[in-house]
Amino acid sequence: MVSPTLPQTRLVVQLMRSVVKTPASVKATVRAMGLRRTYQSVVLPDGPTTWGQITKVSYLVDVRRVGVGEVDARLAGRRG
Repeated sequence: MVSPTLPQTRLVVQLMRSVVKTPASVKATVRAMGLRRTYQSVVLPDGPTTWGQITKVSYLVDVRRVGVGEVDARLAGRRG
């Protein structure tokens, strides 16, 4: 359950390096996060599962924490 007093946050994860010479388990983790190409970004929920994935592939990705309003505004800008 999410506390109503704390703002909900999301994580913007960007794949910064190629997964070509990485182990199969790392490739699978990157795919599970929704990343397909180098420099692609995805928005993921901020939670322990996501942070576990990020920890495993930390040398390949760049992570930023953003509020839910920021994510909605960016997505609206892409559509228009």
